[in-house]
Amino acid sequence: MRSRFIPLGLAFHCIAFCQEKPDAAVLLEKVRAKYAAATRFHLVWTRTQQKPHGDPVFSGDFEETDLALELPDKMRLGETGSKVGIAISSLAIVDGIDVFVYETEANKYFEAKAVPPDTPISDVTDENQSAFWVQSARGVIDGLLETTTWKDQASVLGNGHLTLANGTIDCWLIQIKEKPFEGDVTTLWIDKRRYLIRRQDTATRSAIVRNTFKIAAVGDTLPPDIFKFSPPSGARKVSKMADLGSK
Repeated sequence: MRSRFIPLGLAFHCIAFCQEKPDAAVLLEKVRAKYAAATRFHLVWTRTQQKPHGDPVFSGDFEETDLALELPDKMRLGETGSKVGIAISSLAIVDGIDVFVYETEANKYFEAKAVPPDTPISDVTDENQSAFWVQSARGVIDGLLETTTWKDQASVLGNGHLTLANGTIDCWLIQIKEKPFEGDVTTLWIDKRRYLIRRQDTATRSAIVRNTFKIAAVGDTLPPDIFKFSPPSGARKVSKMADLGSK
């Protein structure tokens, strides 16, 4: 398993071993059950990437992703940050009826009718944009679920405290050594109370990638307008996805 989106950063100075460590397989099964049973998700996470010795892979490389998903056919995905020194900001929304894709820098948006979310996709086209985005959002959840299946390679390191803007979360730290990719290590920070993944660190020979979940709402009611798109002032509608990036 090579995590498509997740990471390491063993800053374990905050780990306290004052509690008896639970079984890693039991913890991962509780996490799996939580995500597998849900039909509504709202995840907001920041992603940073470093070389193994601590230097950023790219100076200023940083991303924040805001994902909402309501199965079977609604999603919202917003991205902001910097990739390879280039600023990024975009938004995609599928409301079950239409799909909207907005590029902030160009202040343009694309709109089309939605197609069934399980429409097979061999090539991404203007016509199947909604299915592409819904399937991509589901892929994020599938990726998190995948990390819970490697029970025989997991061990509990201890407990730690993850401090976020809205408070401190008590977590179990689970380390997964990925046998197919020798040397790759994933560390999960699991919310003790809700059994949610709040941080995922993956270390490979070439990079350390950290995803920190500022918001992790799984199975909770979503805001009623979260899948609503309102074109920003002055935004221009384009007829083709290819025109979003054009001047």
